[in-house]
Amino acid sequence: MPPDLQRRPPGSRGRVGRWLTSLLAAALLLGAPPATALDATDDDLGARSLRGESWWTPVLEPADQTRVGPVLPMTPPLSDLYALQPSYYDDGCHVGRARTTLREGCVYGDPTSATEVAMVGDSKIGRLFPALEEIALREGWALRAYTKSACAFVDEPTPGYEACDDYNAALAEHLAADPPQIVLTGAMRRDVGDGYARTWQWLRGLGVAHVVGLWDSPAPTGGSPAGCVAEALEEGADLTTCAVPLPEAASGNPSMRAGAREVEGASFVDLRDWVCPPSELNPLCAPVIGRVQLYGSGSHLSPLYGQTLTDPIHQRLHEAGVAAYRPSVDRVSGPHRQP
Repeated sequence: MPPDLQRRPPGSRGRVGRWLTSLLAAALLLGAPPATALDATDDDLGARSLRGESWWTPVLEPADQTRVGPVLPMTPPLSDLYALQPSYYDDGCHVGRARTTLREGCVYGDPTSATEVAMVGDSKIGRLFPALEEIALREGWALRAYTKSACAFVDEPTPGYEACDDYNAALAEHLAADPPQIVLTGAMRRDVGDGYARTWQWLRGLGVAHVVGLWDSPAPTGGSPAGCVAEALEEGADLTTCAVPLPEAASGNPSMRAGAREVEGASFVDLRDWVCPPSELNPLCAPVIGRVQLYGSGSHLSPLYGQTLTDPIHQRLHEAGVAAYRPSVDRVSGPHRQP
């Protein structure tokens, strides 16, 4: 800051696929009727249901706003949904609030790749890890995970959170000694656009070719979507009655957009339309899209919905000049270079 996964062919299933299979099996144990069982390979789950002719922009069909169960992740009990974490947490690769020790060996995708990508920020970008891991496998990247709870990687002191400042200092020293080619970052911290700009300019000065701010899921207002969905499932109510506002001001998005405008080689990747597509519910956002719950605990996307964002994120990274490939048209045969 200023002053063990092998590469595999695209389309094959790795650790994320196995994690999803386990999650879905657990969901069935929680009571999903066998006749309506959902499968991880379904092309209409979550954000996948919004795909039109391509992955450029989402297309909302009437059935995409799920109104009845079953849904994934299954609730109740809410504690099961809130306990779901991205798989890299199980590897000890996410740093909690009290800790400041940097985890340097958390590498995913192709560990032998000459293209190193750092995923930095708080737990919000961590919810996109399932998608970013898959993209790393497709692109042949070595994806390094550096996340800490409620700790944005930004050149601004964090009031009342010295452990975050100490962690960021250690991370800055680490990145300066071994700069990655690409930095993917995301966080909920607001009103620090100048701080993001300074941080990203510093990263560019290290030789980082691309800095990408990824859209941060806003904190829902008016109550917990997951809690409302759990009640609606128990009562047989229409799930769209749990729609809530997701104001962009309740996220780090405005600051990251501002930072990206100030730094050459930096960009902001918006995903709001893949999470809250325009509909008759506007300005509210449906809590379940393509039978997958959007939110888990607090302002966190459910890891499963994050996984279904793989192709939209990959497409937009390609559009930004960061990813060499675009998502496959048929989602099976692997990536194709953009004509």
